[in-house]
Amino acid sequence: MDATTHIQELLGKSYEGSDDLSACWEFCIEMGLLFGFSYPKHPVLGMQRCKESAVGKVVLFKFGDKWHSGIVWPDGLHFIHAKSTNRRGTKHVVKQERLTAWPWTTHIEGYYEPCQA
Repeated sequence: MDATTHIQELLGKSYEGSDDLSACWEFCIEMGLLFGFSYPKHPVLGMQRCKESAVGKVVLFKFGDKWHSGIVWPDGLHFIHAKSTNRRGTKHVVKQERLTAWPWTTHIEGYYEPCQA
């Protein structure tokens, strides 16, 4: 099964992350592996900014002093992420959303990939 098919099967399902990392970043680490990327335990360590979005790359969003992350979907217009379904951020669901839709488009901080050794 290829990465896209596997991820499509996850859409709409709940996502349980560990207590060690934010669920959105932990989801990026797991999905990045499907696309052949090895992401670090923290989004700012070992990552480099990309000039543009590309399949399997991380998209970071800034909402004031909070951040959120997702993985660019193969069509380049969407991203997939573990979206919080409650105010405390303890429950998540896997969603696919448009990069150009509100509020995401106004909060894109940048696109990232692992640093080259």
